[in-house]
Amino acid sequence: NQYSDYIGVSYYPFKSGTFIVEAPARVHQDMGRIVRMNPDTSKPICFYQFGYPSGAGNGSSEAKQAQFITQAFSAWDSLASRIYLIDFTWMHDFSPQAVQKYSKFYGIKDSGFLSFLATLGMRTYPGKGQDKLAWKQLICEAGKRGYNTLSCYTQISDIQSSDRSSALAYPNPVRDVLHLQDQDEKCIQGEVLIYNLSGQLMLRIFNTPEGLSCRELPCGAYIYEIRSADAIRRGKFIRAD
Repeated sequence: NQYSDYIGVSYYPFKSGTFIVEAPARVHQDMGRIVRMNPDTSKPICFYQFGYPSGAGNGSSEAKQAQFITQAFSAWDSLASRIYLIDFTWMHDFSPQAVQKYSKFYGIKDSGFLSFLATLGMRTYPGKGQDKLAWKQLICEAGKRGYNTLSCYTQISDIQSSDRSSALAYPNPVRDVLHLQDQDEKCIQGEVLIYNLSGQLMLRIFNTPEGLSCRELPCGAYIYEIRSADAIRRGKFIRAD
């Protein structure tokens, strides 16, 4: 590093000797350590490969991947004077063919490594792909810091109850199961994204006539967004004891 103009870092937080991910908050400790290892302030630190898989084979999930995005930006805030760049890897998951290609290239057939290659993206494969929780979280965290002007909900007041596209949530406050209906009291079937007041995506689930289980959500206020074939509807609800 003494001969280079900048410090290049590839970062994937796995537990030593495995392809099982560390907790998302581990990024604070690791970023700080990398900065301390490179005390020359004239050399910016660039994370040119930086990611967190969402695969169960890595002990992960879409929710943990999204939490990693939030924790990474939080850690970066406190070290911005040294860390010049973070290149979040990758936008899309690899195809099965690409996974096999890289497995052969690296000579690694470990199932955890294959899961890592297949789920590192923030959007899915195949076809046009679908947003994972991490992609929306990346938009939100970057937007909070002025890097984009895309839609992101950071406060419950961002969603107005008079919004013509809003849905009806009941019971509200809710303890166990939340039902989302339109004005005619018909169930709105579609993908539901639930955010907390910090804009963090907490839950992604499909709405059915049986409703949404909210038991895993901490008590507090939330914003929901329903994506159905004909519209996007939004609203707010309270999770109570």
